[in-house]
Amino acid sequence: MSTPALLWWSFCWGFAVFMLLELVYMRCGMYGYHAAIPSLTLWYGEYYQFPIYEALFAGLWCLGYASLLYFRNDKGQTIVERGVDKLKTGNAA
Repeated sequence: MSTPALLWWSFCWGFAVFMLLELVYMRCGMYGYHAAIPSLTLWYGEYYQFPIYEALFAGLWCLGYASLLYFRNDKGQTIVERGVDKLKTGNAA
């Protein structure tokens, strides 16, 4: 599978799973969104109103997390860990 396809599927799975879980939690009354943009919210005005951009942001979060784990250099380091072997540190006491 190509890299763009992997990124696309990680976003789609994150979007779908978070949307499903949030809908179940809000329908059960576990929590809710009390301030949302009316034009971007499903069932606006109800106690279970759901801002659709919440699932979009959750999908983007999953995309970023999956990208962080997937894109590694030849040493197996993620973008956050690159250059850590060049740090000069002192002896611990």
